[in-house]
Amino acid sequence: MKLIAQYRRFAGTAYQQQTLQIQNDLAAQKKALLTALKLTPPAADPFADPAADPTTEHNTPPALPAVVASCLDACSQLVAALEKPLVPTELPRPDFAACLNKVSTQLGILKTFRNKKNILRLEHAPKLTELDQQIAALRDRQLLAENRTALEAAAAAARRAMSLEKLKGELNSKALTIKMEEARRSLVDSRLENELTKEISELSNTSRKPEISFKNTHGSSSLQSTIRGAATSYNPLKVMSEGEQKCLSLSFFLAELTLSEARTPVVFDDPVTSLDHRMMRNVAQRLLELSQERQVIILTHSIVFFSEMAEYLLEGAFKSVLKGKYELYGISATTQGSGLLKQDYAALNFEKAKKEIDQLLKRPIKLEDEAPTAKYLYGQLRQTIELYVEKKLFGDIVGRYRANIRLNSLIEINGSRIDAVKQELRKIFERCCRNTEAHSNPLESDITPSLDEFKQDYHKFSELIAT
Repeated sequence: MKLIAQYRRFAGTAYQQQTLQIQNDLAAQKKALLTALKLTPPAADPFADPAADPTTEHNTPPALPAVVASCLDACSQLVAALEKPLVPTELPRPDFAACLNKVSTQLGILKTFRNKKNILRLEHAPKLTELDQQIAALRDRQLLAENRTALEAAAAAARRAMSLEKLKGELNSKALTIKMEEARRSLVDSRLENELTKEISELSNTSRKPEISFKNTHGSSSLQSTIRGAATSYNPLKVMSEGEQKCLSLSFFLAELTLSEARTPVVFDDPVTSLDHRMMRNVAQRLLELSQERQVIILTHSIVFFSEMAEYLLEGAFKSVLKGKYELYGISATTQGSGLLKQDYAALNFEKAKKEIDQLLKRPIKLEDEAPTAKYLYGQLRQTIELYVEKKLFGDIVGRYRANIRLNSLIEINGSRIDAVKQELRKIFERCCRNTEAHSNPLESDITPSLDEFKQDYHKFSELIAT
């Protein structure tokens, strides 16, 4: 194909020369035409006949001006030149043998050049490989330089991981447990043990004080308590009473609460179940101390514990400390239903108990509700009489739910006043016990009290206390 292409280029030279000759002829004819058209304009009117007389009439047409005749003659020559056919000259026949020799010579030169190129390529192949390797190395160095910081950080992390993995094999759970036990003993256990010992001393009155110990197993800690005897140690669950166990559990809770940084509210649900009156008093005092640090909500079924708390708040050591910071509620049954929560509980105050009866009598009462209302009011009057005897006649020397007797107030008792009201007061109290549903009656009776009967008894009671 290359040979044919070279032949075509060689054979086309004659045609190119003929075409060039034709182009030159056309250019010469064009130049002659332009020369013929290039005329100088006359000074006078080119269209006027100098021999003509304007006053003479002629019957023959006028002659053409010279410039027009010259233009027409030039145009005729141009048309004749364009209509003349162009006859190409005879092209010479190419010498194919000479062309073939020339092409063969060129082909030989190309083969020789190709062979030299192959030889050079084989000679320089190792050098080219070496240069390629050097180029690849330079590219790797450039990439390394761009990511050097990240690679150094990754290498440092890998070295640290290998070091830790090596050290991990040298550790064992026993050594770790010993270290954790020492750290906990110095940082946590000692503080917790001190607080726990303090709480147990404040709450419990028993001489059998439990010993506290911390046990560590595989890195985890557990708290144990034991009662040490003469020859051996005992589990507190086997040698302590239910009340003592409850005090111990409460001591654990309060010790952890003391070490805690949180000051969230705390709710105690019947914390004095199975406790004697001494432990109950200790718990009441400790929970009131706790209420100075956080909100404390106490729920109890024990009227003794409630009275103990109320005495501390109303007349005891916490009267001024917690004044206006507490509220007492009582749950009781009324004519409106059971389980009613009443604020400012009147069970411990004579004036409030009597005021509650006065308020109930002022309310409108339906006819069908008079009998149950009368029974309820008799129960309230019974409680009010008991408070009157405790607070007024006996000067609050003794109390139903109080452990101590206040002999300092004995001198304030008015004996003549007791003698003046004791007979009538006893009769009213007996009718209250017979008509109320709060207590069982020794005498069975089907008599239902009326509201009018209660009002009469209450009126007599009001007259007695007024004297």
